[in-house]
Amino acid sequence: MENLQINAPYSYIVKCLDYNNIGYKAYQNYPLAFQPTRKVYTSDKLGYFYTDTKSVSKPICVSMDNKVVDGNYRLLHNKITDPSKKIASFKIMLGHEDALKVLKQIEDQYSKENNVKDEYIKCYREKPVGNSVSGNFFKLETFEGCIEYEIKFDKLFEVSENIIKSNTDFPPMALALKFADMQTLISQAEKHQLPLNAYVVRFVHNVCKKRGYDGIKYGNNLIQTIN
Repeated sequence: MENLQINAPYSYIVKCLDYNNIGYKAYQNYPLAFQPTRKVYTSDKLGYFYTDTKSVSKPICVSMDNKVVDGNYRLLHNKITDPSKKIASFKIMLGHEDALKVLKQIEDQYSKENNVKDEYIKCYREKPVGNSVSGNFFKLETFEGCIEYEIKFDKLFEVSENIIKSNTDFPPMALALKFADMQTLISQAEKHQLPLNAYVVRFVHNVCKKRGYDGIKYGNNLIQTIN
């Protein structure tokens, strides 16, 4: 278990640690004081933190030996942008492997207690479902020659009609511009040698996947599955 994605709020984590008599400490320290545990980073997600100041300010969670349990990307972002500035940190008084195991148990418990009801949605497409790294697109209304599917979603990312209005011809672009500016999208598309629209579809797929979603619903007309 190299690293862990924590969605449970820290108030919940603290409550569980207290219940199990596990020590912890909330404090601030310099980015270089922590030891990263992720071996591979992607430019997509790292670039995302330049546009989401709320996410990047979330504490770095570390074990008692200062190894990162959650927050490798946030740590790298802060090392790059301002290594001389202290960042919010949360230390669990356990070794790295034990801290990972305990936090995974807490995260599993939190997910179970806050489980989103399964949602089955009827949707339609012209061609059979393919194996795409960016998911598959479906319409929510029938049309001539369509194939009907009923898909179960555990957690849908819903994009409002107001957001889609900014780009009705290509809804994923409207969503992408909520996570990154146009110049960043263009430069990343060029870096990955992809047409802009193809990169945007992959970009929103990956951002939502990392947030724990298994589908994106664009208003009342379109759904993108997340693999």
